[in-house]
Amino acid sequence: MDEAEFIAGAAEVGWVLGVEANTVNAWRMRQVGFPEPVVQLKAGAIWDIREVIAWADRTGRTVEHREYTAPTPASKTTP
Repeated sequence: MDEAEFIAGAAEVGWVLGVEANTVNAWRMRQVGFPEPVVQLKAGAIWDIREVIAWADRTGRTVEHREYTAPTPASKTTP
């Protein structure tokens, strides 16, 4: 399994959890235990979606789209 299929920015994390990207960024700053990004780009933080889903499960948050995988170069679209 390619690890790249599990990368997600704030918009994608928000889609998976059913919240806005701004909420994801607020959680990053305020929620103890929110996963650290795997990398910080100029465009923003990138997370491993599996870590975010595990955090959501541990903290009782809703996960609306567990089936997320990152877009491939062929698809070039996000959820």
